[in-house]
Amino acid sequence: MILGRGSRKLSLDLASSFWCTNGLIIKSMENTVINLLENSKVAYTLGSYPTETKTAADAAKIMGVSLDAMAKTLLFQIHATTYALVLVSCSKTVNMAKARTILGKSCELAKKEVVESITGYPIGIVTPFGLKQSIPVYVDTALMDYTRISTGSGQKGVEILIAPQDLVKLTNAQIVDLI
Repeated sequence: MILGRGSRKLSLDLASSFWCTNGLIIKSMENTVINLLENSKVAYTLGSYPTETKTAADAAKIMGVSLDAMAKTLLFQIHATTYALVLVSCSKTVNMAKARTILGKSCELAKKEVVESITGYPIGIVTPFGLKQSIPVYVDTALMDYTRISTGSGQKGVEILIAPQDLVKLTNAQIVDLI
């Protein structure tokens, strides 16, 4: 299900809640992520799917989005305290040789507990917006082929649909070949 900006529940603070037709109230991704998007003046929409949805493929189908245009947001640990966020299509796998060339020879996917500690979000809903700390962001070139891509919002059951160029601009991302 895709929700436009006009889907806000007007009786609530506009920056903190959105009302979805499936009864989901989108809260606190929210203050940080929605405020950032609203203040940036970029066009975006929110997509929703039932929180019990198990796979990205199922979420894509429910939202009517191509799995190729859904971005997974991965945290790579480069050194003990150095990290990078990588966005690639949910239908693709990161080529680790390319990742090591771009990010550094010792890079590896961060462990689950590190992801939440560094980004502020659990695996599966990591967003490139409103992170706990400044982390370099890399977007795979294949995602740039789409008019809009879907990325995590920081809340289960909700995706942000945004032009990849706008995502790159808002996150100061570098566009690189990672697959």
